[in-house]
Amino acid sequence: TSTSSPGSTPSSSVVHDAIKSAVRKELRACYRVIAVLEGQATAPDPKHVLTLRRTQVWLEEVKQRLEIVARCVDATMGLCGGEALNVLYSMSRHGDSFVVETI
Repeated sequence: TSTSSPGSTPSSSVVHDAIKSAVRKELRACYRVIAVLEGQATAPDPKHVLTLRRTQVWLEEVKQRLEIVARCVDATMGLCGGEALNVLYSMSRHGDSFVVETI
């Protein structure tokens, strides 16, 4: 079944709206990390020198979360309601707690 809410297409579902919301949430987190890194890069404080290694460490978790969300989007593309939920449920049965938390 499809629902029609303001700002959504007629073919979108509650499940897809939730996935879109998760994508927005992860992108906001990514932008926050980038803002922090930018602040450190321009900070005159020698204690907070931004090195390539620090940048990599800061971005690693964000990158992993975005990859997981992208896999969820790819896996549910073209599926509706219960089918999409079943796919997400099977993805959440992963042994890695980081993946389970993200899904």
